[in-house]
Amino acid sequence: MTTIAIIQARMSSSRFPGKVLADLDGVPMVVFMAQRVIRCRALDQVILATSDEASDDPLAHAATSHGLTVFRGPLNDVLGRFAMVQAQYGADVIVRMTGDCPLADPEVVADLVSLRQDQHADYASNVEPRSYPHGFDCEIF
Repeated sequence: MTTIAIIQARMSSSRFPGKVLADLDGVPMVVFMAQRVIRCRALDQVILATSDEASDDPLAHAATSHGLTVFRGPLNDVLGRFAMVQAQYGADVIVRMTGDCPLADPEVVADLVSLRQDQHADYASNVEPRSYPHGFDCEIF
């Protein structure tokens, strides 16, 4: 069974444009996050999903220059991007994460992946009801 994490990110945040590239310990925040998520033993791959709009070119460039796998798709169809990533990479299980959670914990992700599998559930989340502080969010389906 192939399990991938998809980190959704874009440059066009309305409150803090470009926040995913904000410097965090010398690297862009989304790269810092991805480097943490990659340590999760339950994942086969981590993919950054962003838009194919020119505004997201700096994000895609920063991610690829740090060795991350990047997928680009429609800006206003996040679900479509996820479906395209799933189709391209043949994932059986998707872990959805947002690129503005730099302290994502690989152990929390692994525990949630295991819980979903052990319970034979189609969906698992630590978002609703909230069971971890903001920033540790992930959903698995």
